Amino acid sequence: MTSSNSFSKLQQDLLGLLREKAHTDFCFIDRSKQKHFCHRCIILARCPTLLSKNDQESVTIELDTSQMTKLLQYIYTDEVTQLVELRNDALFELCKFSQIHEGLRRLSFICELQVQKLLNKSELEAFISLSMQLVSKPLLLLCCNYFWKCHSYSK
Repeated sequence: MTSSNSFSKLQQDLLGLLREKAHTDFCFIDRSKQKHFCHRCIILARCPTLLSKNDQESVTIELDTSQMTKLLQYIYTDEVTQLVELRNDALFELCKFSQIHEGLRRLSFICELQVQKLLNKSELEAFISLSMQLVSKPLLLLCCNYFWKCHSYSK
């Protein structure tokens, strides 16, 4: 068995732990009050800033259920699938959230790549507006670069 196969198996095993909720000892509560059970040791190892300073059994996070599912998938596997399922505003918000938490920088990069795929002239104004609402400089720079590229090529 190659190391890449082992890593893939490890990712599958960790995702299985998350899905089965076996031996969970911590819970995130999203903005719709949905509970997401997980393992404190994995959260602590991957993104300790998500845990509160005291030993609470749960923490409320201002993300919706779909964003929280993607966040936990990333924390457990270092990958995230089907970002296209998220609405644009939800994608931007997840990107912004991942920019401010230690251990989630790669998730932010993955979200930014998805934003780049979605950028087009008809959506640009909405994307710039979302970037400004979230006060996200990286996302705003993506939009501005796209705008600049469009105008450079049109001359």
